[in-house]
Amino acid sequence: MNSVKAFKIYRYQFFLLITIFFLFLTNYKPTAYLTGWDNLQTELYPWLAVKRAFFSLWQEYQSFGLLAGMAHAADLVRVIFIWLISFILPQNFIRYFYHILMLFLGGLGAFLMLKQSVKQTKNESIFFLGALFFMLNLGTIQIFYLPFEPFSTFFAFLPWGIWIFIKVITNNQYPITKKNLLIFFLINLFGTPSFYVQQLFLVYLLILGSITLGLIFTNKKSQIKSYVLRSTFYVLLILAINSFWLLPQLYFVKTSSNVVYEAKANQLATEDVYFQNREKGTLPYFLKLEGFYFDLFDKNNQLLFLPWKNHFKTFWPLQYFFAFLIILGLINSIRKKDYLFVFPFLLIAFVFLNATWPILIFDELIRSNKLLNQIFRSPFTKFIIPYSLIYSYFLIKGITLIN
Repeated sequence: MNSVKAFKIYRYQFFLLITIFFLFLTNYKPTAYLTGWDNLQTELYPWLAVKRAFFSLWQEYQSFGLLAGMAHAADLVRVIFIWLISFILPQNFIRYFYHILMLFLGGLGAFLMLKQSVKQTKNESIFFLGALFFMLNLGTIQIFYLPFEPFSTFFAFLPWGIWIFIKVITNNQYPITKKNLLIFFLINLFGTPSFYVQQLFLVYLLILGSITLGLIFTNKKSQIKSYVLRSTFYVLLILAINSFWLLPQLYFVKTSSNVVYEAKANQLATEDVYFQNREKGTLPYFLKLEGFYFDLFDKNNQLLFLPWKNHFKTFWPLQYFFAFLIILGLINSIRKKDYLFVFPFLLIAFVFLNATWPILIFDELIRSNKLLNQIFRSPFTKFIIPYSLIYSYFLIKGITLIN
C-alpha cells in the first residue's frame, strides 16, 4: 500500500493525531512535572511501582502496613508500560505522554465505535466530528484538566470496549473466531488500569448491560436468547480477565468494608463532594456536560475554569445547539426503534439528574445506604466519560438527520 492510498484510507485518524499533537504543544512544559490533584507518580520510581502493584494485597509502605482498599493490582498493566517507556523517555515527560496518549486512543476508539454503530450514513467525516467532539467536549476537558490515570485510561479504552462488545455479541459466526476473542481479551486487559478506581468497573458493566438491553429491544425476538447468552459469556470473560485485582477487592469488602466509610478523610469529604455533585443535578447542567469540577478553585483562590466560563458567556448558544442536536438524535433513534444507546443514555440521565424530581426521591433512597453513598458520592467523575461518548453518538445522529 503506497502512502497516498494509506492517507486516503486513514486520513481522519491522521487528523485526530494532528489535533492531539497541537494539544500537546499547547500544554507541555519541557522543564515541568505534571503533578498535583489525584495522581499516581509511578514514573518517579517505575520498578518500585511494578512491585507494589504485583504484591498489592498488603500495602506495607502505607502507615504501618494495611490491607489494600484501592485496587492497586489493577494498575499493573499501566505501571509495566510506564517502566518500559522509562528507558526511552525523560522522567518529567512520561506523565504528559501517558495522558495525551490516552486522549488519542479514546478518539480513535470513538471513531471506530461510531462508524460501527451509526447506520444512517457512511460519511466518515461525520464519524470524525463525533470522535473530535468526544475528545474536546466540556466533560472531557474537565477530566483531563485535572488528570488522574484511571480516568484517562477509562477514556481511552471505553470506546474500544464497547466497539468489540457490540461486535462479538452481534456476530452470528459460530464458533467464536479466535481473532475477535483475542481482540476482546487484549482490549479488556489493557483497560484494567481504569479500575484502580473500582467504581469504574461497575460503570463499565452497567453500560455494557444497558447496551445489551438496547440490542434486545432493537432486534427480532428470535435473537433475544442469543444476545443474552453471548453477553453473559463475555461479561463472565471480563470478570475472569479482571479477577487478578477483583478477588483481592472482594476479600477487602468482606473483611474491611467498614474502613471505607469510617475513614476520617471520607467522613470529612463525602457529604461535601456529594452536594457539590447534586448542585449540578439539573437539566441545563446535564445538557451542557457541566460538573462540579467547573466551579473548583486553585491554590490562589482563582476559578480553575475561568477562561472557559468567560468563553461560554460569549458563545453560550453553542452549548445549547449541541444539546438540540443530541435531543434530535435521541428522538429519532426512539422513533426508528434503534435503542442501542437509548438505555445507556437513560441510565446516565438518572445518575446525573439527581436534583430533579422524581429522580431525587430514588437518589435519596440510595444515599441512605452508607456504603453506596460512599461508593457513588461523585457521579460526575464516574459517569462523565460514558456520557461524553454517548453524547457524541446522539450528536452525530442529529447531524445526519439534518444533513
